[in-house]
Amino acid sequence: MLKAKSSFTGAGKVGTYTTKIKWGILDIDARPFGNKGYWGKRIAQNDSRVDAFELKVNPNNESFYVEHPKGGFVQFENLNVNALQDGKMVLQPNNSMYRVYDKPAFLRQKVLDEAIRQTQAANVKGLKVEWLVSDQTAVNQLTQFFAEKNVNIIVKFLAE
Repeated sequence: MLKAKSSFTGAGKVGTYTTKIKWGILDIDARPFGNKGYWGKRIAQNDSRVDAFELKVNPNNESFYVEHPKGGFVQFENLNVNALQDGKMVLQPNNSMYRVYDKPAFLRQKVLDEAIRQTQAANVKGLKVEWLVSDQTAVNQLTQFFAEKNVNIIVKFLAE
């Protein structure tokens, strides 16, 4: 990992990112957080509603990155005590992939693959995963879906 020196601010804190991590094709300015992962620069979302929802999950405008045991990093909006939180903003409820039982099998598999990758990374660090979802129907369907697939993710409603 390379050293970087860019400043961040948030919740009255001022500090320095000391590391660069590779998230997909992006180099992210980050700082280690114990043995749990890295706080790093958040990539803003193109849709203003999605961006505002993510900032509601983490008002410090950072993301939390956890190394995956098979390589690379998994990005979350926040680390709250021992829970990695991922915000899921549903823009069009009737067309949301998070209403998994309303979608074809290949889309359910895409959601399942993401969930499994997140829990694999979390388990190595002794952390749990929470999805904060802006649509109650999606919360209900994801909760049932993860229970059926034996994926240990807590799904909670978070209003937009």
